[in-house]
Amino acid sequence: MESLLNWGIDVVLFFQQFSPTLDLPFKVLTSFGDKEFYLLLMPLVYWCINRRAGARLFLLLLISAFLNEAAKLLADQPRPFNYDPRVIKLVHEESGGLPSGHTQSAVVVWGYLASRFKNRALWLLAGFLIIAIPLSRIYLGAHFPTDLLGGYAIGALVLFSFLRLDPALAPWFNQKGFFYQLGVSAGLPVLLISVVPSGNDGLLTALGALMGVATGVVLERRWVGFD
Repeated sequence: MESLLNWGIDVVLFFQQFSPTLDLPFKVLTSFGDKEFYLLLMPLVYWCINRRAGARLFLLLLISAFLNEAAKLLADQPRPFNYDPRVIKLVHEESGGLPSGHTQSAVVVWGYLASRFKNRALWLLAGFLIIAIPLSRIYLGAHFPTDLLGGYAIGALVLFSFLRLDPALAPWFNQKGFFYQLGVSAGLPVLLISVVPSGNDGLLTALGALMGVATGVVLERRWVGFD
């Protein structure tokens, strides 16, 4: 593993030889994978484009975020700027590095949107961001190349599983009673929260947001009927 990390440091240093010239473009690219960007994108899709796609995108992203935080906890791998002092720390990060959350989120979010709306321009945008966002993480010193591979692998697995299971699970869940839906939406995240190690804010945030979104969708379909 150490040899892989050392190779990864060489890759990071190769990209960072272009710093500070390319700092701003890569920081802009990485912002498309930040939580703040998704806090704008998710409501935009839900309120202004397609309610069903927006609700699924919310759930998909939060499930992916939970799995990513759990994987980081298990892997417990350092960031490049923690591993080698030659790496310039161009972005602030505190959690572990493997797998890359920005990479995983890019795959599930843009992969889902492209597959859902089947628009050529959207496919091109998705392909660009799925490549560019992860590369920005190497340039900024936040990830090893192996972190990106882990993010791609888990993201692809989550997206593929969601696309395969959703056509069967969504109608089944919608046929259940209101209190059953509400109980699952609130109860499952609470159950997972109860077993999360203390102090892991990333896991708690992902599960809390998942509970809020899931129960919100159930309540909205019961009493609002937003179109």
